[in-house]
Amino acid sequence: GISCTSGTPVITRNHIFNCTGQNAGGIFLDQCNSAVFEVTSNIVHHCESAGDGGAVTVIDSTPVLVNNTFADNTATGAGGGIRVQGSTIEVANTIFWNNTAASGNAGSLDLTASVPSVVDLDYCDVEGGQASFDIVVGCTLNYGGSNIDADPMFLDTAKSDYHIPFDSPCRKAGNRNHPSLPGTDFEGDTIIGLFILPEIGADEFATHFYIR
Repeated sequence: GISCTSGTPVITRNHIFNCTGQNAGGIFLDQCNSAVFEVTSNIVHHCESAGDGGAVTVIDSTPVLVNNTFADNTATGAGGGIRVQGSTIEVANTIFWNNTAASGNAGSLDLTASVPSVVDLDYCDVEGGQASFDIVVGCTLNYGGSNIDADPMFLDTAKSDYHIPFDSPCRKAGNRNHPSLPGTDFEGDTIIGLFILPEIGADEFATHFYIR
């Protein structure tokens, strides 16, 4: 889907699906470091990695991932959702759902270390909760108290429709004070975080008329 090495990207408002890769299915980041390195409002689904990181692989990088949806991705190695190696990352307002990996316990997140990895994760919807993560000794996962484990109730995944309905547990469950909160979701709907809590995931609920 997207591969970046030794860059300073801002990756936002993408819909990445049915992609395959050797080291990541959806987004591959290697040696990407900057003061502002944001991955926001992206949906990555039905991607497959022949190695690690079904949705995303992060190596020796320092991204902030906010308001993303990583669902229905697979890895023949570890990290069906994200594989992190030698990196310090922050993840907020993000959905990890129905991601699978062939090795380890990492349906959602795999932490490995050449240099120890550190992940701060809060206000996320994680299938299986903290138990779905595979953490190598020496790495650190700071698992916040505002994470949930509840079906996001995507409207129609068979048709690549990852909108959430009005009664989704991800509605108004995000962090409105996060400094990297995006202004819009993946399709341009405004994210209002000043007085109203934002959604978890890449879709900010809006009263569209959807045609199925």
